[in-house]
Amino acid sequence: MICQKNINIAFLGCGGIANAHLNELQKIPGAVIKACWNRPEEFHLAESFKEKSGAAYCTKDYLKIAEDPEVDAVYICTMQNDRARLFESCAAAGKAIFMEKPLALRREDFQDIARIYRQYPVIFQSGYKLRFNSLMEYIAGQEFKPEAVYCHVADGAWADNHPATDNNIGGGHILSQGVYAAETLRLLAKSVPTAVNAMLNYSDSNGKIHGTLTANYRFQNNVIGSIMITDAGVAPAPVSKFYAEASGQQQSMIILDRFTGLVSIDAAGNRREAHFQEDGFYRQSVAFLDNVRNGNNTGCSFLDGIYPSMMIHLAMEAAIAQRTLSIDLNTWLQFSSSMWEKSPMFVEV
Repeated sequence: MICQKNINIAFLGCGGIANAHLNELQKIPGAVIKACWNRPEEFHLAESFKEKSGAAYCTKDYLKIAEDPEVDAVYICTMQNDRARLFESCAAAGKAIFMEKPLALRREDFQDIARIYRQYPVIFQSGYKLRFNSLMEYIAGQEFKPEAVYCHVADGAWADNHPATDNNIGGGHILSQGVYAAETLRLLAKSVPTAVNAMLNYSDSNGKIHGTLTANYRFQNNVIGSIMITDAGVAPAPVSKFYAEASGQQQSMIILDRFTGLVSIDAAGNRREAHFQEDGFYRQSVAFLDNVRNGNNTGCSFLDGIYPSMMIHLAMEAAIAQRTLSIDLNTWLQFSSSMWEKSPMFVEV
């Protein structure tokens, strides 16, 4: 049951993804849009968002939102290259924060936001919608011990004028959408990665990024997994853009149709099919607002948001170096273990 207590929400960034969130929030009792901000050069997006959402105000000054005592939570939906300053101002003000995936682009950007979060450990949720699909919740509740896992994210190429293809803004398909494959792999493996090797095809034309990455991971529990990420074309239905499979102890499961379809075979050879709604976009906001109300930090934590990007970055580095690389979160973020231990709100899967 969804708690009815009102939560005043502000949006930083009012483009397409913000409007998609707004559509879902308008279905959730107690979600009140209080304010919105967009960069001054595209301020018309904030004005349009204000009218659609019924927000009390829109502003060209994001600090006004950070300093507004009536704002309980903030959705950061800007492109990845313009988040650290927004995150720091809102975290310092104690706002609960929802940040779209991936949290950042470059390793040094992740190091910066990790230091900010350690200083201001607010309620935080990373925007990985697929993990909130009803199907993924169902799988998490199954007694299944995987031995091998696989996931792909196969999409068509974006237009060259799409900001997500810009190496300095969206990072290209591998960094911006490939994180879904890495995150799903970790969820299915039920562990953290320890090593990776990979191969990469990568083209950079006038700063516009296209590419294909395949990578193999070993996990702490000795599960082995693979991912394939490409913008060479969408897989035909029912496989679709997002697809995953897992096998273990003579059992197997396939997740298809944008993580809404499940086909499984048990050890006796019995086949089962199940179908779910693609409801992760809605359910992630329900979970976030419940966390805001209850002071929790569960569902898709700050570290959960970092792991997929770290896995992709190190896979690309492994491909370029043509060798297997070790994976360690503290090393990648240049943190010591004791630094994380001082922040009890960090939660791993």
